[in-house]
Amino acid sequence: METIFVLSRKIRKTLKQASENNMYYNSINPQTGKWCEKQASPDGLGDSFYEYLLKSWMLSGKKDEQARSMYESARKAAEKSMLRKTPTTNLMHLGEQRSGRLDPQMGHLTCFVGGLYVLSASYGAISSNSSTKHEINCTRNW
Repeated sequence: METIFVLSRKIRKTLKQASENNMYYNSINPQTGKWCEKQASPDGLGDSFYEYLLKSWMLSGKKDEQARSMYESARKAAEKSMLRKTPTTNLMHLGEQRSGRLDPQMGHLTCFVGGLYVLSASYGAISSNSSTKHEINCTRNW
């Protein structure tokens, strides 16, 4: 019987092979290993994926290099393609990618990204000097 760690690595390997520019879309066909649609989002359907990459690395005692590497490359890709400041208020927001185009909406589950950045910095996955973690957190106050 395979352990959850072994199964997780196999799934991540399939996702990594299917990734485009280190973007992980929200749905993949389990039979073909191809993306069902080209929508990447830190909101619903995508939020837990990024969180679990980071937490898998943390739970492994920082030994699960596959999880850390995928988290880091996905975070950088998301910052490059989905992170913007609003022109009128200069607030940071993280939108969605839909077929290679930015949809600037920031869904309600995206509010956890600021906390994810803080957690990343606490465990050394990103620089603790990153202003992005603070700016995203402050943008999504209720």
